[in-house]
Amino acid sequence: MDPRSVNIDISAFVNDMLATDRSFRSLTEELKVGIRSAVLTRSEEILNETYENAATQNTKVITGSPLQLAELAEAVILEHGAGEEDNDCRMLRPEILLDNSQGLFGLDVVTGRVTLAHSSVKSFFLSDWIKHSSVADLSLDAAQSHSEIMRLYLNYLSLFGFSEGYGEPESVLKQRWGEYPLLEYAARYWSFQVNAVGPEDWKRIKKFLGTYTRPDGGHFGWWLQCIGMISPPDVIRWTQPLYYAASLGLVNLVKAILGHDPDIDLEVPGGSAQPLCKSRAFESSERSLP
Repeated sequence: MDPRSVNIDISAFVNDMLATDRSFRSLTEELKVGIRSAVLTRSEEILNETYENAATQNTKVITGSPLQLAELAEAVILEHGAGEEDNDCRMLRPEILLDNSQGLFGLDVVTGRVTLAHSSVKSFFLSDWIKHSSVADLSLDAAQSHSEIMRLYLNYLSLFGFSEGYGEPESVLKQRWGEYPLLEYAARYWSFQVNAVGPEDWKRIKKFLGTYTRPDGGHFGWWLQCIGMISPPDVIRWTQPLYYAASLGLVNLVKAILGHDPDIDLEVPGGSAQPLCKSRAFESSERSLP
């Protein structure tokens, strides 16, 4: 097929959507120009991404799975350094996020999860064009976004209410799922955001992991309980977090620990090296180091 004819078809489709679709009609003309340019210049990449998204929509990818609406409503009020959530900041009606999204994302009525209107939305906000436009404040940098999300998730997992560590009754765990809508998601996916780790990122990661020495493992122990890890609290206190990261297959977290902690001792008493050595995460990390 002639690529030029494909571009003509795509151009006609984009023009029609921008002119007639309710989700796009309210956008400014400058945004429409940007969307049209991003789609036409990166059409092949966008199509490939669309096929990939379709094939993996029910799997966990590096950025985690799509958020439930209640989880998203909790995420948008997160703040750095806050020791506890401010209930007054919570939205009484999370659906307002959909009303204000201008059609950029919507709610999948089948799965109940929030999804982008199209993969080109992500491409647009990451594009070079938007960085030099009048709406440059809306542009995104992938590495910075990973870092920002990771820090907010770690802050969420470090709230005062979670400091008692591992061993809370199942009833308390279920109660907190309800009281803290983002808790389960943050616990499962914060480590997937560990990407290009800089000094400030490592400082935050190290502070969180370091709570394992507190009674019942502190916030680190609570995280392990949230993700279903079965381990006696006294074992958590004398087992380095590296072993848990490796046994859980958290590749990026293992790489961060090995690459940024000069004092890590792989032979420290109190932790079995066997799961670490067998872990694909460790093997991958080992190959990545000098």
